[in-house]
Amino acid sequence: MKNRIPTLAVLAVASALVLTGCGAAEEPAGTGTGTTGVPSQAAIDEATSVVQPLLEGPTEFAFTEPLESLPTGARVAIIDCGTPICALMADLTEEPAALLGMSLTRIQAGTTADSVAAAFDTIIADGYDGVFVPALPFQLWERSFEQLRAAGIAVSTNGVLGMPEDFEADLAGEQWSITVGGWLGDWVVSQGPAAAETVIYRTPELAFTDVIVDAYRDRVAALCAQCVVRTVDIPASAIGSTAAAMIVDDLTAHPETTFAVLSIGEQATGLPTALDVAGITTPITMYGAGPAQAIDIQNGDLHSALAIDTPALVWMFVDSGARQIVDQELSVGAVEDAMIAQIITAGNLSGDLSLGWVGYPDIADRFAELWGVK
Repeated sequence: MKNRIPTLAVLAVASALVLTGCGAAEEPAGTGTGTTGVPSQAAIDEATSVVQPLLEGPTEFAFTEPLESLPTGARVAIIDCGTPICALMADLTEEPAALLGMSLTRIQAGTTADSVAAAFDTIIADGYDGVFVPALPFQLWERSFEQLRAAGIAVSTNGVLGMPEDFEADLAGEQWSITVGGWLGDWVVSQGPAAAETVIYRTPELAFTDVIVDAYRDRVAALCAQCVVRTVDIPASAIGSTAAAMIVDDLTAHPETTFAVLSIGEQATGLPTALDVAGITTPITMYGAGPAQAIDIQNGDLHSALAIDTPALVWMFVDSGARQIVDQELSVGAVEDAMIAQIITAGNLSGDLSLGWVGYPDIADRFAELWGVK
């Protein structure tokens, strides 16, 4: 059963929550082997064997079971918290919903407890058949969730923390975040001496970044006992404003840093310019590059990213809701939280990056075939 940790999309909501200060921790990563501060060749080879497939192409498309019947005429709602990320998710939901013959309504929820409750009250009172909930912290709508269930309204979530253990219609959970952190650790160690003294930036309001940080530290520790990993907090309030300056200040204060890892790509907003002005050349990698970061990587201004296919995530999200509405079991890909991702660099990026990295440009055709509407 999946545990429930949010993905990068929850940043849209978390930036409106209570904020914490920033701090740093510096210590050896933990147990492992290798010369002081540098991974052994065996560790580099092991890490490279893990990341090589992630450089060569996207992870597998794991939604393979046909939809047995269409939810034609179903009335569904998509929650929009009013921020750009929530708006993008709502926009991307329109095409798959229409293809399934569902009537989609966008409902503005905001980020306060009262506004969120009012949004769900509307969905319940109006008797919708289903609701798609991207990135909304569960504590804001836990009571509403029980009411949705009692009313027989299908719920599909993406990146929501703390969902009940018997709820499987969510994507990008705890295990995925653990996988992300491990892959980032492998990626950095595969760079050899660049893994000697790294920093990973966490946003405390986003619980999934804690999971990524812990998994990163554990993986580096398993490969290189003497490699140093610092953890530095970037509060959600700094994203899109002062985050770049905070990162530059940190790297300036720690010139020994050999590689920097961002646990969420939005921390890199404005970072290339800030690094250039400061004369800092520390390589930067991250999880979840958005369109701006993907372009920066393509241009060589940032080193790399473990990117997630956001359009594909939305189609998976809609598929999970549709299957509930027609009383069909979820796809194994949804239950196993099989996200589509790839390590992207300037060497393997090409094409349109307006939606960020896209692993499966034919995602609409793939689902149309599964749904029998192609």
